[in-house]
Amino acid sequence: MSQENVEIVKRFETMMVPSLEEEDESAAQGGFEQILELLDENVAFRPTSVLPHGGDWIGHDGFMKMGEAFSKAWDLVDGVDFEYLDGGGDKVVILASFTITSRETGRSVPVRMVEIVTVRDGKITELVPYYYDTIPIVEAAGRLETAYRGTRRDAASLFDMPRRRQVRVREARRASAATAGRRRGDAGPGTFPACRRRRPGCRRHDG
Repeated sequence: MSQENVEIVKRFETMMVPSLEEEDESAAQGGFEQILELLDENVAFRPTSVLPHGGDWIGHDGFMKMGEAFSKAWDLVDGVDFEYLDGGGDKVVILASFTITSRETGRSVPVRMVEIVTVRDGKITELVPYYYDTIPIVEAAGRLETAYRGTRRDAASLFDMPRRRQVRVREARRASAATAGRRRGDAGPGTFPACRRRRPGCRRHDG
């Protein structure tokens, strides 16, 4: 059964790539419709949501919309190199490499990914892609409408978030330290709390 699953996935990818490369929208639509015969009616495609074509795409309608989102965002350059591996049971593993060009920025980026495909009763029920590195892909996309979220996002802002979070943490720590210092009677950074006994020569008092 596992080898049969591999053959099903091969047929899927063999039809999928020409549909993504097709410039004529109606021809591409026809290619996608043929692929539906290989897909379970509740099939799930789950590319990471940070990508322009990312999100959870469920069912035949979701698959068609994902294809439209990908074609709107990218041009597929020179096809895709695939390697198929029997994952055992109902799983098939795909190693894929290809190059895409953003329709918005014109920037090209090489992509390497692993896809885990689940096949049950002769139908693909789930496909989850894992990208080696999504940052160059998002950077190549630039400002682009994210189909899944329905908003426009600046790619650079995705990578500023960790830095902004660190700044907020540092500011919170400074505020916490200042509050604690006031409770102890500190005059400020680098000083000593006021000496309660006010003994002459006390560093806390005179320093």
